[in-house]
Order: sequence, then structure tokens, then C-alpha cells
Amino acid sequence: TGVLVPTLQHPIRLAEDTATVDLVSGGRLDVGFGRGTFGYEYDGFGVDPEESQSRFQESIRIVQGLWTTPDFTYEGEHFQIKRANLVPPPLQKPHPPIWIPGLGSPDTLVWCAKHHYPYIFLETDYEATMDMMSIYTDVAREMGYEPGPQNFGYLIRVHVQDTDEYAKEVGQGFLSG
Repeated sequence: TGVLVPTLQHPIRLAEDTATVDLVSGGRLDVGFGRGTFGYEYDGFGVDPEESQSRFQESIRIVQGLWTTPDFTYEGEHFQIKRANLVPPPLQKPHPPIWIPGLGSPDTLVWCAKHHYPYIFLETDYEATMDMMSIYTDVAREMGYEPGPQNFGYLIRVHVQDTDEYAKEVGQGFLSG
């Protein structure tokens, strides 16, 4: 997935849906969890944007717990779950890979590094990307591991055509949007 927004969904439903996709795909699911935007998405769901970070983290803990733990129980700030079982569980063990795409929130970078979640930079410039990688790397080292290429992804727009000139001509309109 590109970006599923757990702050706007119930984590049991999200765990069930992603486990099903993992099974149907033969265990080829990588899950991207992001916080989304704070405008119309949050307003439409009646979710306070000030809760986005805590909801985000709590939801991912629950989804991962449901994927891996029979009779999963959780008491949190936003959700309480009593002895839930995910049937069927995802095919991949211990669970599908989790990626966190974002624009560089320092809180999210620190949280990702602490939990060993790879981070995907969404079209940030070189200097900003290097600064964010430093934040992640410093925290990872504090946690006792050395991050490598497996901990980082980068999203950039690409347009391919038969020639460079035609690619630039056709793709130019997409670069400004």
C-alpha cells in the first residue's frame, strides 16, 4: 500500500483488511501507514488533529498486536480491545512489513527509529532528507542498531517516454501540481 491512514480507521478493521490482502496476495503485502493531512480528512471523520500522533502510534501498535497475538488485549488512550482474535491472520510471519511514509515530522522519525520501522521520504529535497536521515540514524544508534538502506525509502515522481524530450514535454504539467 502507499499510505493507509490508521488515525481515521478502527484498528481492528484495518488489521482484518490488511491481513486479508496479505493472504490474497500470497504474502506480498508491504503496508504503508501515514498520518494523512490535517484538513478535510480529519474534519470529515470528526477526529481532532491534535490527537493525530497518539492515534497513529496507538493504532499501529494494535494492528501489529492483532496480526501476531492470539486473544490480543489493549488498553489505550483511544482504543480498548478485549481478547480479540484475527481470523485468518496474515500469511507473512511475524507480520507484513510496515513502512512509514512522511514529510519529515521529527516526532515521527524518532518513533520510527525507536520501533525499527523504515521511513519513506516523500519528495523532500536533498538537504532536508539528509537532516531527517540524521535524526533517524542518531536515534537508531541510541537504540543499539545501525540503520542501512533497508530503513529508508524515497518517493519521487518519474515520467518515462521514448525520448527525454517527449518525457519532459508530456511530464512538465505533472511537476507543477
